Amino acid sequence: MPRPAPAELLLLDLAKELAELTRDAEPTRALSLPLLKLAAAYGPSESLPHEVFRAWVRSRSDKTAALALAWAREQVRLGLQEVVERAKGARSRVEIDSETFAWLLPGRVRGGCSGAAVGGARIASAR
Repeated sequence: MPRPAPAELLLLDLAKELAELTRDAEPTRALSLPLLKLAAAYGPSESLPHEVFRAWVRSRSDKTAALALAWAREQVRLGLQEVVERAKGARSRVEIDSETFAWLLPGRVRGGCSGAAVGGARIASAR
């Protein structure tokens, strides 16, 4: 059995941390804390974006690696979906279904919102 790539481990850790933040957060911060964590994880000085890129390059010629990376990314998406579903019960302004919203978030974060203005506030590291 092949060893997991660093990107897979980092993504799975992120999914776990997102779930823990949601469970422990007060209802008014149930969405903001995980989003800040997600943005911080994809920050330019963090290892996650670099490791995901390396894993993606490797997976282009290795179907098993591609599947493993996709599964780890899906765990983050599922964790975000859970975050959004919990936040909807706490007077959230999220008006789209949680599955779609969770699918869109990682792409937006990878697209460069870390360090940029988001919702009128700059994103700081959640560490």
